[in-house]
Amino acid sequence: MFRNKVPTKQVNRLVSKYKNITTKRNPLSYKVLSSNNLYNTAHYSTSTNDSNPSIAYINSPKAPKAVGPYSQGVKANGHFYVSGCLGIVGETGEMVGETTVDQARQALTNLKYVLEEGGCTLNDVVKTTVLLTDINDFKAVNEVYSEYFSGDSKPARVCYAVKDLPKGGKVEIEAIAIYKE
Repeated sequence: MFRNKVPTKQVNRLVSKYKNITTKRNPLSYKVLSSNNLYNTAHYSTSTNDSNPSIAYINSPKAPKAVGPYSQGVKANGHFYVSGCLGIVGETGEMVGETTVDQARQALTNLKYVLEEGGCTLNDVVKTTVLLTDINDFKAVNEVYSEYFSGDSKPARVCYAVKDLPKGGKVEIEAIAIYKE
């Protein structure tokens, strides 16, 4: 963002020269706003209609229902945000078992179900967040995690130790993926 206003003459020249720019590598549109807009900034848009962004709420019948008032996943302008998945079995609504390993495996399976419902795979995941009630389970969860994310498709990740998780869970995993419309 410019701190000072750019002279109108320069902005008008840029507007006429660069109305919409797209490339093969990045097909997203770039629009230059008119000189009447605050600070005369360039505006980045992933939608052809800025007033109506592309948003879809995703819920998989294979994954357990959300334990609160939220969607299992939300697709918005090329990003797919998957809510935290617990080790709950979809058919029963109960935790899969007592061990962190069992719960991590089920949480990742649930994550996969939500991704598939939204038209993505684990290979499309770019970032995950892992929540553990006991940080000493870090190594065991890593072993399960590596069964799902291996090879070159390892997303960025952060892991936190937390006091408690819903329904007495020991592990919760959320993700952000990229999807192609």
